[in-house]
Amino acid sequence: MEELPVEIGRDCVAELLQRCNAPEGVIDEKFVGEMQNLACAIQIERQAQGIKLYGIDDMRLVCHAATMAAKCHKGQTRHSGEGVFEGHLYPTVFDGLVKTLGRTRVAVLAAGFLHDTKEEDVDTGVGDQEHFVAAWESTFKSGDSLLFRSGEVRARIWKLVGGASKIRKDTRANTSAATFRKLLAAFGTLGPDSPHVKMADRKSNMRTIAGHHNPDKEKEIARETYEAFCPLGQIIGIQDMVRELVDLCSGVLNPQLKAVFYALADERRNAQLARETSLEDGAGKVIIMNYINDTLKRDGMTVDFVQDGLARYALSRDASLESLDLEDLGVNRLNPLFEVRVLVKPGVKIEEIVSLIVQKFAEPVERRDVDANQPNEVQYLGTRIAIYSKHFGLLRFRVNDTVSEARLKRGISKIETKGPVSNRDLDPELRATVQGILRDTASGTDFIKTLSLARDRLFCEQITLYTPTFEPKRLIKGATGLDFMASVHSEFLRNRMCVVCSKSGVGKEFRVNPLDSLEDGVTIQLMPDSSDEPSLPENMKIDPGWMLFCKTGKAKRALSDKVLSADGPDAILQRGREYILKIQKMFGIPESEILRAAYDEWKSYTPGAIKANVSEERLCKEIGKGKMEILGLLARACFEDRVEWPISVEMPHTPGTLSEFIREFKDNGINIRQVSHFPPIPPEPARVFMTLNDSTDKGTPFDMMVAILKLSYSYNIAIVSDKAAIIGWQPVRRLLEEE
Repeated sequence: MEELPVEIGRDCVAELLQRCNAPEGVIDEKFVGEMQNLACAIQIERQAQGIKLYGIDDMRLVCHAATMAAKCHKGQTRHSGEGVFEGHLYPTVFDGLVKTLGRTRVAVLAAGFLHDTKEEDVDTGVGDQEHFVAAWESTFKSGDSLLFRSGEVRARIWKLVGGASKIRKDTRANTSAATFRKLLAAFGTLGPDSPHVKMADRKSNMRTIAGHHNPDKEKEIARETYEAFCPLGQIIGIQDMVRELVDLCSGVLNPQLKAVFYALADERRNAQLARETSLEDGAGKVIIMNYINDTLKRDGMTVDFVQDGLARYALSRDASLESLDLEDLGVNRLNPLFEVRVLVKPGVKIEEIVSLIVQKFAEPVERRDVDANQPNEVQYLGTRIAIYSKHFGLLRFRVNDTVSEARLKRGISKIETKGPVSNRDLDPELRATVQGILRDTASGTDFIKTLSLARDRLFCEQITLYTPTFEPKRLIKGATGLDFMASVHSEFLRNRMCVVCSKSGVGKEFRVNPLDSLEDGVTIQLMPDSSDEPSLPENMKIDPGWMLFCKTGKAKRALSDKVLSADGPDAILQRGREYILKIQKMFGIPESEILRAAYDEWKSYTPGAIKANVSEERLCKEIGKGKMEILGLLARACFEDRVEWPISVEMPHTPGTLSEFIREFKDNGINIRQVSHFPPIPPEPARVFMTLNDSTDKGTPFDMMVAILKLSYSYNIAIVSDKAAIIGWQPVRRLLEEE
């Protein structure tokens, strides 16, 4: 199919529209002009992204969708008095999908025009699929061969429209819950296309929100946008859209914060960029903005200054937007609130530009002659660099090529030429998370619960970790050494690996337990544990319990499929039985109870299971593969009401060992009420008895069991029955009272 030019003429667009079947008055001069602007914008965007330009058939399909939308909504007006098509649908596609999101696929643009046709409160006559198909076909003239070739696109449009449509319920809260769940379901099955359409629709609505003339309703819409759609946009990666939506929401919910933040941002930007400074290389006094331009600008390179948006700071806070003030945002006093964006032609090596920036703006190591509390340091953030120097203060740079920058607007979407984004293109972890949220909110009427689960599972905070070669790894907050290993290569999970961490600007290295949560911003090196001088405890052996310390789906899948399930059926069976024995000894649970809990879990995901067909061997293998999370099942079945946990611990008779052990519990919010220490009889280890409880009153028996399990990889731990505790501890208690 021959490509159309980038600058499409008005006559060409008019000819394409003449081939659409539309009632009189739908396609007028204004309509032709709007479609010409849209056609040119589509071609320009596709050229910038380095993908194939539209041909005649593609552009015709967009024209047919626009014609159908104008026909369905003819005579309808918005609160402002504007027509629905020119006041809402066209801006949704032109400003939202093409300009802001860089979306140009036919089905997505068509869904943008038609997204309101299915809503139950809009009388369009095409609310069901049968009428929708009839309306679509009616825009084609008799004998048009394009109609017969458009069936697949039409089916995709209908699905996307369904995912982006609102579901009306008896209350606004129930409407929000049902609509949000529907959007999540579409995201999990169709990819990000439906959320993109919904976000573009919401952007158009927020821009004209004052037309409601109802402050309470405006706040409800803005609050829903900020709390639900903006975090979803962050997950999808459409940062430009999120930034504008947060600004629009803050204008409704907290205009004072918006005004103060941007006043401060302008003040810092102007002060930083216009400041004069003396350079020691003989250049004399220079203006920083001019110096950056002159230093970095080359043929095919552009340098501009992008101001931070409120979204960068506000969305990371737990408080509502209405209650935030400037101090809550955590804006560092040295932060210039802008970054220098450097764009280069495709093919230019980004590493060379980064090296140039480091060379020109970062202080060399031998010249660290600034104050100790303001070190010169360079931190690599992917294509971002943060530099502090005594001459320029704090500067943030972002380096990218022009094609990648154009594609960046689309977030996680695939390249347009590869066809529609399906659920298979989504990260499996994202898809599984979405499915879990939908499963746990099956009633579909509790918006607070749905939003809460989405926040905890989908909108969770992330941290950035780095490999020794400065490659960034983005993981969820709370990720462990196991998650980092899986993000690099699953083979690391098979071996005893030491996790060696270091921080930029701090030379000292420190080692962490692979099961421990990692700190944001650290550089991590994975090293095999030496057999001559091991640094990992002897008990640190792979077993199904490690699944509890994998926070990412990728790590869980890698551990289960490529490690626990990779050693053959006999090894899997043996590992399952050993883990059951470990849990049995550690928590005093009979093997029969463990297998009963495993069987109940097996039935839950094996419909129609018959007990006679399930052997002990089968259950042990499922446990050995890490497919069953039995600790949570046992916590509910056996320890639901337990408050205190008497345990015994074997540990080496080494100074400081007991203190370190106690500190690990307290760091996890667990209180140690009583400690009794029995000195060892060489060569036997020391035995310590203690009673544990949750010091925060927020933990659960499951949390306590996980904490005990974690420490069992360093020490031999066993739970003590109440009778044994009374008999064994009474003499110690009397001695303590006498002292």
